[in-house]
Amino acid sequence: MVCDADRYPGDVLKLLRSKFTVLESVAYDQKSLSDEIVNNQIEVLFCNLSIKIDALLLDRATSIKFVVSPTTGLSHVDLEYLKLRDIKCIFLGHVKSEIASVFATAELAWALLLAVARRVTLAAESTRFGGWHRENFFGISLSNKVIGIVGFGRLGRQVANYALAFGMKVLAYDLDDGAFVNLKEGIARSQLEFLLSNSDFISVHVALTEQSKNLISRERVEQLKSGAVLINTSRGEIVDEVALVEAVESGKLFGVGVDVLQSESDREFAVRESKLVEASNNGYNVVVTPHIGGWTDDAVQVTRRAITNEFLNVYQKLAEDGN
Repeated sequence: MVCDADRYPGDVLKLLRSKFTVLESVAYDQKSLSDEIVNNQIEVLFCNLSIKIDALLLDRATSIKFVVSPTTGLSHVDLEYLKLRDIKCIFLGHVKSEIASVFATAELAWALLLAVARRVTLAAESTRFGGWHRENFFGISLSNKVIGIVGFGRLGRQVANYALAFGMKVLAYDLDDGAFVNLKEGIARSQLEFLLSNSDFISVHVALTEQSKNLISRERVEQLKSGAVLINTSRGEIVDEVALVEAVESGKLFGVGVDVLQSESDREFAVRESKLVEASNNGYNVVVTPHIGGWTDDAVQVTRRAITNEFLNVYQKLAEDGN
């Protein structure tokens, strides 16, 4: 069963069909997807970000053996439940070399940064309704400013490249010493607290783990430099959204741009209840996009091909081993 099958390259679907019976999901929620899986005795689910993969979805699905997710994060997957059921999970973390040149999320992070720095969405919205008042949209420049990058992996390093091209200085934080080999001129390794208090812009690029959950806590939001901009394209649970909103509303932060929200994969998630969305609707300099970081033509083609090949490799190896 393949969700968002229309986003998979034609040759990839053809390859899958040469080895399996492939059904294209039309489900729009957990109930409809669960019915599809159960009624068709699905063994392999190629999922998407929209529907939570957990006990409620799969308890009736006695046939399921694999969950394949074309994502770098797994906040939408209950890994403990899959482990309990001995259901194998395959995701883009298993094919890092194949997606090494996929930078769509870094590009969106930079777009959000520019949009917040120049109040682009607020200015465009005002103009759309007949306004022409530049005095309301005073922005901040990037050149000679400091950007702090939290998480200096594939995406963080690419954002650093954009920052250097704009004449910025870069502070980078990561727990992996290997991330700082052969640093370019203009990039300096930093402790997190120093980065937060000395950066004019902060861009977050860390995977969601128990250790990174609430990494940008209320206490750390309070450490942010006055007038700073924070961008988050990782996962909503990494930042304290309420603290961010309060910092924007008080004027401590110039603005916030996010592509992710807390609990966005939960069944009860309601976007209108997000404090960040509410702040945006109330005219504050907050830009929220619906998790579109990796949702581009090239990125989707590469990631869908990579995850499918990884699944086929794992499946073949298990078959050879008699599993």
